[in-house]
Formats: sequence, C-alpha cells, structure tokens
Amino acid sequence: MKFKLLFVIMVLCSSQDMPDLEFPKQTPVIMLNDNNWDAITHLGNEGLEKPWFIFFWAPWCKGCHRIVKIWEEMVTIYNGTINIGAIDTYNQELIGDRIGVTKYPTFVFFDTDNRMYFYNESTNIGNFTQFVDEKKYLHLEPYDTPKEIDHFKKWLRRIFSLKMVPVYVVVAFIVVLTSLCIYGNKQEKKDKSEAKRVKLELFRKSLEQQEREEYLKKKRD
Repeated sequence: MKFKLLFVIMVLCSSQDMPDLEFPKQTPVIMLNDNNWDAITHLGNEGLEKPWFIFFWAPWCKGCHRIVKIWEEMVTIYNGTINIGAIDTYNQELIGDRIGVTKYPTFVFFDTDNRMYFYNESTNIGNFTQFVDEKKYLHLEPYDTPKEIDHFKKWLRRIFSLKMVPVYVVVAFIVVLTSLCIYGNKQEKKDKSEAKRVKLELFRKSLEQQEREEYLKKKRD
C-alpha cells in the first residue's frame, strides 16, 4: 500500500514538472494560428487541392507531448500528398471555436469536399496512417467545414474552458461571502431581537415582583 502511494506521488510530481508543449522551430509540420488559418488552409472554400489532417493541441496537455514526433513522421510518410498541420487552439481560440474543439488532443481530417471528420482512435502512427490510407474516416459522421465561428459552440466552450476556472472561483467566493453576510445580518438582527425580548421579559418580571411586594406590604398593614 505504501509503495502504491509512493508511486502515485512520484507520477504526480513528474507530471507537474513537465514543460509546456512546443514544436521545434524547424518542424516540417505546418504550424497554423488564427491569423494564417484561412490564407494557408483555404478550408471551407471550393476547390480544395489536398486533404488536411490537423492536430489541435494545448501547451499544458500532457497527452499531446508525444504526438509531436508522430505528427512530424506523418509529414515524412505523406510527403506533401496530404497537408499535416497543427494549431494551439487553447491560445488561438477563434479557430477552436469555429471547428468546435472541446478537448485535447483533438485530430480532425478535412477532405477535399470540405467535409471534416473527428478522429477518435488510438494515437499511434499505425492507426493514423490506416485512418488515412484505408479512408476509415468515411465511416464516421461528416461535418461541413465551417467558414465562420459557431457562436453557440463558442458560448459552450467558454463555459467549460479551464480559463474560466479562476472566474468561477471568484464568483463562488463572492456568492459565499455574500451569503455569509446576509446570514450574518439576519443572525445579528435575530440576536438583537432575542436580546430585546429577554430584556422586556426581565423588565416585566421585575414589575410583577414589585407589584407583588407592594400588595403583600399593604396586606400586612
């Protein structure tokens, strides 16, 4: 049991030390961003010459790190017959919102007919190449490649984005603090009301005692 606990702690510590994902400066992968996406890919336009296979990643995504070398190998394998691209849609949010990226890593194959297919198999070179060579993507549900942002998807993405966690924490803190203040005010009013009631009750008993004593005194006289 102690060994298992130690192992878990070591794994957690090692994962925390993992640096943010970065592609090499001389990578053969086509690096995309919000600004160059339309100019380079032409996705969503008529007459697309080559398919695209794009890796959507985030710098903090631990599962994305080992994909870098695999994705560079994909460039070598397809040698320009398919465009192999990658984009950090955690920091380049416009394209992430447009395509509907909600998790990392995400892989999307864009065919020349401007249909896109979300890859959902194991992330190894064999499965990636089979997906392309055997056209396994045709067995998946196709989506039209959007030219503009789907604002509903953008809204959902904002709600569930990790970037919103600090906002949620602050809002929760404000709600809790406000609730405590309201409860405290109510409790304070309740305490004051109770203190006033006790004071009046003591005053009433004091008057009753005084009247009783006066009555007994008159009776003795």
